[in-house]
Amino acid sequence: MNRVRPLLVLLLLLAGARLAIWSSDATHSSALYHGTPTFLLVILLTSVAAGLIMASPAGVALGRIGERPSAAHFLSILRDPSPAARRAVTVAVWLLATLYLAWTAHRQGRALFPLLHDENSYALGARMLSRGHLWLPAHPLADFLDSFHILVRPVYASIYFPGTALLNVPAVWLGLPTWVIPVVTAGLVVALTYRVTAELAGGATGLLAALLVPSVGLFRMFSTMVMAQAPAALLALAAVWAWLHWRRRKRAGWAMLAGAFVGWGAITRPVDGLVFAIPLAVAIALDLRGSPRREWLRTMAAIAAGALPFLSLQVVFNLGTTGRLTLTPYVLYLRQSQPGSEFGSGSFAPQELQTTLPQKADYYHELVEDEQAERAAGTGYWLGRRVAFTVTKTLPSAALAALLPVGVFAAGRRRRWVLGAAPLLFLIAYALNPFYLVHYAVPLVPAIAFLVALGVGEMASAARAALRPAAARAAAAVFFPLAAAALAARALPEFDRNVSDATYSAPDVAYAHGPMTAAVQPPAVVFFRYGPGSSPHDEPVYNTDTARPDDTPVLRLHDLGPRNREVVQYFADKQPGRRFYRYDRASGVLTPLGTAAELAAGLGPEGQPPPPPATRGAE
Repeated sequence: MNRVRPLLVLLLLLAGARLAIWSSDATHSSALYHGTPTFLLVILLTSVAAGLIMASPAGVALGRIGERPSAAHFLSILRDPSPAARRAVTVAVWLLATLYLAWTAHRQGRALFPLLHDENSYALGARMLSRGHLWLPAHPLADFLDSFHILVRPVYASIYFPGTALLNVPAVWLGLPTWVIPVVTAGLVVALTYRVTAELAGGATGLLAALLVPSVGLFRMFSTMVMAQAPAALLALAAVWAWLHWRRRKRAGWAMLAGAFVGWGAITRPVDGLVFAIPLAVAIALDLRGSPRREWLRTMAAIAAGALPFLSLQVVFNLGTTGRLTLTPYVLYLRQSQPGSEFGSGSFAPQELQTTLPQKADYYHELVEDEQAERAAGTGYWLGRRVAFTVTKTLPSAALAALLPVGVFAAGRRRRWVLGAAPLLFLIAYALNPFYLVHYAVPLVPAIAFLVALGVGEMASAARAALRPAAARAAAAVFFPLAAAALAARALPEFDRNVSDATYSAPDVAYAHGPMTAAVQPPAVVFFRYGPGSSPHDEPVYNTDTARPDDTPVLRLHDLGPRNREVVQYFADKQPGRRFYRYDRASGVLTPLGTAAELAAGLGPEGQPPPPPATRGAE
C-alpha cells in the first residue's frame, strides 16, 4: 500500500486539476490562467533550489540549529503543539485575524453599516431582541414600513432565525458599531479553523488552513457584515471543538456544550447547521459503540439539554409571528413576497405577490428570470454551475481546487471526515433550494480550507515517499505548503491592487446613512420615492436605530403618493412637530415638506402643500 499510495495521490491530483480548470471555465474566471502557471513555476524553482541547499552539507549543518532547545521547542509548537500551545496559538490567531479583517476593510473604504437587505433585517432583529422582543405588534403604517426580508403583517419582525440576532445583541447594549461583532466572529472562525485542524491533522496544517480562510475574498467581504454565514461557520466549528474534548473522557459537560452550539446553529442557518451536525452525530454514535446504555442516555440527554433553550426560542418566535408551531417567519415571508422560493418547492414560474411594492416585484422577477435561464440549459449544467461556483468562491485561487480530491482522500483517517464531509452534504442539501446566492457558500470556507490543507500535507508525504534523492524530497516538503501559502497571500488586496472586497454598491442606502442624517432635522419622516432607474437591491427603507418605529429619530418610509396623508394624520395626532421630507431616488433630490401639524392643516391631493425649494441630495 505504501508504494500504491503515491500513485493514487497523483491520480487524485490530476482529477483535482481537471476540477480546477472546469470550475474556472464554468464560472468564467480568468484568474487560473492569468499568471498562475508562471507563479507556480517560480515557486517550484524556488523549492528545488531550497531542496538542493537543504540536502547539501551546508544545509544539513544549518538544519542542526533545529536540534537546539529553543529552535526545537518553537518548531514543535508549529508541528505538534501541546494543548497549552494550541490554546496560545488559537488566541494569537484570533487577535491577528480580527485585526487584519478590520484593518483591510477600513483601508479599502468598505461600507461599515448595514448595506444589504439581509443585514438590515438581522440588525432589526438584534435591536428588538436587545429590548426583550422577538416581534412587535403590526404598526398602523405597516404598508409604509414594508421592506425586504421583514414582516409588517401580522406582526413587525425580522423574518430570519434569531441565532444571528442573539449573537449581535451585545453590540446593541454597548452601543458598538454594527461591524464589531461580525469582525470578531470572523476572527474566531479563523482561530477555530486552526484549532480544529491542529487537533485533527497537526499544528502546521492548522496554520495553513487558518491562513487560507481570510485569503478568500468572499469571507473577507462578509467579515464586517451583519449576516448569518460567519456565525453559522463559527457555531459548526465550535461544536466540532466541543466534540473533540468530549471524546477524550466522555464528560457530559462537553456533550452539553456541543449540543448548545448545534442548537444555536439550528436557529442561525438551519440547513447549514444540519449539514455540519449530521457527521458530528455519526461520529458521536461511533464513539459510543460498545458503551453501556446508561452512557448513551447520559450523552443524549446532555446534548438535548444544551440544544433545548435555543430550539425553544425558535418555537416561541414561530408561534408569536405566524401562529403556527412549524411555520417560520422566513417561510411566511417567502409565501408573501417570493412565492416558489421555499426550500424544496421546485417552483420557478412567476406567481402573484402579496405586496404592492414595485421594488419587491422587480427583485422577485429578476431572481426568477436568472434561475430560469440557469435551468434552461439542463439539470446537469445547472448543478454543475453550483458546484463550480462553490469551488471558486470558497478558495483564494482556483488552482488550489486541484488539492481538494487529495484532501478528501486524506480526510478518511482519524475522523477528519467530521469536518471534511460538510461540502458534499452542503451541495446535496442546497440542490433542494430553488435559488443559490453568492453568500450561501461562506460557511463552507473553513471546511474547504481544511481539505486543501490536508491535501497539501498528503501531497508532500506522497512526494517524499516516491522520490529518492534527498534534494527532491526536501524540495517536495517545501513546494506544496509554500505554493498554497503563496497563492493565499497573492489573493489578498494588500498584495494585488486589482483585488477589491467592496463588491456591493448601494448609493441610496449610503446616502440614508450619511449625508441625509445631516440634511434633515429630527424628529423627522423621510418618504423615499422608488421609480425608474432605482435598484431593488439598493433599499434604504429600514428603521434599525430603535425597536419601535415611532421612537426612530429619522423614520424612513415609502412614498405611496396620495396615501401619504395617512402618515401625516398619524403623526399630527401623536408627534405634530415631526418634520417631513421626500427623497426622490431617481433624481437624488431631498425636498422638505413641513411639520406634521403644518401638513395636516392644509392637506393637498397628496397629503402635503406645494413644497419649498428642493435640496440636492448626494449622488
